[in-house]
Amino acid sequence: MLEQWINEQALPRGIGLDCVHAPALKALDERTRGAFRFGAFTVSELLEADAAPDRWAYLAGRFAAKEAVLKALCPLLPGSPFDFRRVETLQQKDGSPRITRAPWLLALLEKAGADDLLLSITHEDSYAIAFCQAVQTPKTRRE
Repeated sequence: MLEQWINEQALPRGIGLDCVHAPALKALDERTRGAFRFGAFTVSELLEADAAPDRWAYLAGRFAAKEAVLKALCPLLPGSPFDFRRVETLQQKDGSPRITRAPWLLALLEKAGADDLLLSITHEDSYAIAFCQAVQTPKTRRE
């Protein structure tokens, strides 16, 4: 697993960073009577959030990840439609977050000149911060 994060041959293509205040996200969802939550997250993300120690901290991290992916890719895709709500971030067995490599996302990555998205999410008090890096791995190093 560590190899995916330490790849001296990965060429950065785009970066994105976002910060979300969990109580503000919860308040937005309450104002919209759940419409925000069900429109912004996948069923799998909502199920993982329900199992997390703090549902809204988890969702704030996932929302920050969606925004970070948007910011990493959109400058590489001028004029291309991008719905960040379709970005799904799930927890791997080791606890780290991973963006689901859906076919529509793989097609966008190819168009953007990237082949992977590296993601980190951190929490501090009631804030969640996500960093995403779109990278291109030289073909000679791909497995």
